[in-house]
Amino acid sequence: MGQAMCGCAFSVEKHSRSGYWSNWEFHHWHDYTRPYSEKILNCMASIGYTMKNCGECGYPIEQDTIELHPLLNKNVSELCGHARRQRFEKQDRKEFENYVADVFPMRKVQRKLRNTRNLVLFLVENCTAWLYLTKPIGNSLKVAISDLFFLLLDIQRRIPEDSNDFLERMHHMEVKARDLIALIQRYKLNWRNF
Repeated sequence: MGQAMCGCAFSVEKHSRSGYWSNWEFHHWHDYTRPYSEKILNCMASIGYTMKNCGECGYPIEQDTIELHPLLNKNVSELCGHARRQRFEKQDRKEFENYVADVFPMRKVQRKLRNTRNLVLFLVENCTAWLYLTKPIGNSLKVAISDLFFLLLDIQRRIPEDSNDFLERMHHMEVKARDLIALIQRYKLNWRNF
């Protein structure tokens, strides 16, 4: 037994979603849980949750089903995954590092070339995911990212080649990486002001 704000007595059976007033009139209720906000319901819907609603009042009462939606589409996940594998797989990394160590005896040059390769792979992996999540207007960023990645793959495919050509290609790739960073900073600045 309880008492409503109006002073009427009511009784609710344990684990029941409905109660009876003292005059045995049926009334509907949904526990004392806080209702989901519209923002929470939208977030839940975006990741695949559907809510079962009450037949009488339409109040969302419990999770009905979950349909898993992929968070990244296939093209984005393939490009990110390929860049990540290139960055962390020992065989690809060792092949590049061994070539650089054999051709360029100075450790400073070796470190710079390794860092440039890692920077490009890091940019491709993370900027592609950022691009997918924020969806900025325009196609130039997507083209710049894929061009940079294919340039790196072309350089790695041409190993072993003349050291001067290799250095020239790596320098060109470093310039493109810096241009991509500047382009992303412009997009990010415009996105904040939007």
